[in-house]
Amino acid sequence: MYEELVSLFLKRTRGDVDCMTMSKKMGYSYNQYFKLENGYKKLTYEDFVKICNLQKDYDLKDIYNKELNIRPDSSNQEDIITSYCDEYGDPSKVLIEDVMKFSTSKWWRIRNNKTKLFFSDFLNLIDNTGNDVFSFLSHFLGGANVIDEKFNPHFREEQNKFLEKNPDAAFLMVALMEKRYIESENRHLVDVLQKVSGIG
Repeated sequence: MYEELVSLFLKRTRGDVDCMTMSKKMGYSYNQYFKLENGYKKLTYEDFVKICNLQKDYDLKDIYNKELNIRPDSSNQEDIITSYCDEYGDPSKVLIEDVMKFSTSKWWRIRNNKTKLFFSDFLNLIDNTGNDVFSFLSHFLGGANVIDEKFNPHFREEQNKFLEKNPDAAFLMVALMEKRYIESENRHLVDVLQKVSGIG
């Protein structure tokens, strides 16, 4: 999913400009840019910042402040990850391995600025540590892009109306989204989920 969002980000950012012009702006060959936009090569966080700096209406500091509640000294990888972890803490080993699908060594390398952070991995981090990746991306994509129902500006409103009329559905949603807790060997997690969801 995150790679698809990166591709959508690149296409929306490019807008009416052709791939050749965009590749020149980024200092890439046409082939390199084509691979980025079509998912054959991963976009680094550094390149994400570079692209944002090419756009007049993308104010990264403001977006980070509004969406992630962080105020990094700069937009570089080290400052972003440090600011993010200062605000939200380091993700747990379970979250890193089971949900984000990172190895702990990969996270350690990212956390300590020993390896390049891919933009898709940054979206993964945002999405799985309590922030809304779709809200974050809406600053770059606008509300008209529907790769997921969450991009639909009326989705949340309709969902809330439905849940007001059908409160039991909220319990089922929790259980379905947190299937890993149902399968957990940790008895406490299973007990909490069953209590919340009402599912035995």
